[in-house]
Amino acid sequence: MRGSWWRASPPWLLGLLLLTAWIYWPGLSGPVLLDDAANLERVQALASSEGFAIDVLTDNTSGPLGRPVSMASFMLDLYLLDGGVWGAKLTNLLVHLTTGMLVWLFSRQLLTALGSTHNREYALWIAALWLMAPLLVSTTLYMVQRMAQLSALFSLASLCAYLQWRSRGHAPLRSLWWPLCLLLAALAVLSKENGLLTIPLLVLVELAVLQPRDRDRGAPVPVRMLGMLHLVILGAGVLLVLVYLFLSSERLVASYWHRDFTLWERLLTQPRILWHYAGQLLWADSASLGLFHDGYPFSTGITTPGTTLPAMVGLLLTGLAALAGLRYRAWRGLGFGWLFFLLGHSLEGSVFALELYFEHRNYLPAVGLFIALLSAFDTLAKRFPSCRPWSGLVLAVMVLHAGMVTARESQIWSNGRVFHLVAESRFPNSVRAKEGLAMEFATLGDADLALDYVAMAQTLDPQGGFRHSLTEALVYCRAEGAIPSERFLSWEMSPEDFRDRLVNETSYTLARNLIEGRCEGTDKEALADHWGQMVLAMEVTRVTPKIFLSLAILENHLQRYEQALYYVNRLLQRSPEDLRAHMMRLYFAGLLNRSADYEDSLARLVRAREQGRLSAQESYNLELLSTGGSQ
Repeated sequence: MRGSWWRASPPWLLGLLLLTAWIYWPGLSGPVLLDDAANLERVQALASSEGFAIDVLTDNTSGPLGRPVSMASFMLDLYLLDGGVWGAKLTNLLVHLTTGMLVWLFSRQLLTALGSTHNREYALWIAALWLMAPLLVSTTLYMVQRMAQLSALFSLASLCAYLQWRSRGHAPLRSLWWPLCLLLAALAVLSKENGLLTIPLLVLVELAVLQPRDRDRGAPVPVRMLGMLHLVILGAGVLLVLVYLFLSSERLVASYWHRDFTLWERLLTQPRILWHYAGQLLWADSASLGLFHDGYPFSTGITTPGTTLPAMVGLLLTGLAALAGLRYRAWRGLGFGWLFFLLGHSLEGSVFALELYFEHRNYLPAVGLFIALLSAFDTLAKRFPSCRPWSGLVLAVMVLHAGMVTARESQIWSNGRVFHLVAESRFPNSVRAKEGLAMEFATLGDADLALDYVAMAQTLDPQGGFRHSLTEALVYCRAEGAIPSERFLSWEMSPEDFRDRLVNETSYTLARNLIEGRCEGTDKEALADHWGQMVLAMEVTRVTPKIFLSLAILENHLQRYEQALYYVNRLLQRSPEDLRAHMMRLYFAGLLNRSADYEDSLARLVRAREQGRLSAQESYNLELLSTGGSQ
């Protein structure tokens, strides 16, 4: 790997970026997937109305902070590109290429700090492995994962700024690099909440790489004090995590009510998943690539399945070995890279009630794994110089394999029908894959085949009865333009249906389809009556707000305002502070001259506006409704 032609890294990096863009290009014409449509429609609706565009930045509910940086990027798609799916995916690809450049820069800076004499070559290999990694295709071509992309981009930029600040073995306070580092870390958090991991990663870089380097050089007092500061940050972080877990233990356990697995089962399963991620990054198996891992078998005990205990022990031993390796210069890079990988998964792979498996969670942690790999090759080559050409051959084969698999995946992602056919064949236990293919066949007008796949989904998930009924209704809407009365009159609902978050989303989607005329031949009044009777038979505290909201907007479309107001009041009985529900009650109460309901909601909404809790559009709507109400 050593040679003068490798020294000119930028031209080789440029070629690598162009090759990556060429491989990914077909995938830009791919389909809208899962929650892509909801995000895209919201951005288009709000950003197209001057005065409401600010709501895109401040009123997103994907995370507790609203992810304004990511939402701003979707607005730029609308203003600078075509505003559609192709333009959004092009931006994702540009972000991927930019992040790839930062992977190269960060790897080069880090390997220099580790004392590697081949930092340029190794950094290029790391960037190549990362850019070509098939496991990252779904992050790049799934539009809403822009949030994960930008978070990783700003995290890496923050780490690069920090390494630049500390590049000469001291820490000048008058430098602009350290405030830039903190600013970039903040942008990472505002892109997606797991950008918070930038802080522990900075601590890892300082304590595992920079402090040992500076000790070897005879670190000045300010640098030693910086090391102490990072130790304090580390201790405070561990303490905060423990306090959070102690104070939030009941809430964390309760948050799993809508999952098929418990907190304990999730913790048992994650070690298996982490090893699977690592294997997929090093040598991808196409049969396991994709979005539909909802059927991933979770661990129900330490020995069930049998790989659970070995995975846990392996993770523990390799973690301890990585910590021990930090003490030795030869193994420091390997230990650092593995700890970087584990830290990168420490939020989404821990106690929170998220789905078990998602490929996009590897977008930043993959950098650490590839650094560990190249550091291991470097150490091996130093001990056994004759191995250096062979390590170059191994890396070339890995990059070639990754590039070929990624190119094939990009072609699959370029066509919605092919994508869903492949997904269903790869994930036969995935309910979502079955439902996605059902919708594709419904689009072709083949209702019978589509309904066969809905039936298969129901076989896989017999507990999700009402959700499958809703999916069946959407199939009829798309394939035939009408839901047969005998089908929706046979709907049944149980309290368990509300444990499934997708029941709420599918209910709302069906209501929107009915309102927008996609099921024009349906007896909407009869459907609304039967649906409402089922919901009202349930205990109000079990019914989720979005079910009541779906019924209310459907009744509004049917101009049955009394019934719409009734559903909104039931929603408020369930969630008294729901501002959207109060806005709807203000509207319906105004139409029906219900002064008590009108005045109550008006007072609450005015108070919310004074407290700054209304969006720009909500404030505008309140102004209209309060001047044209029942008074």
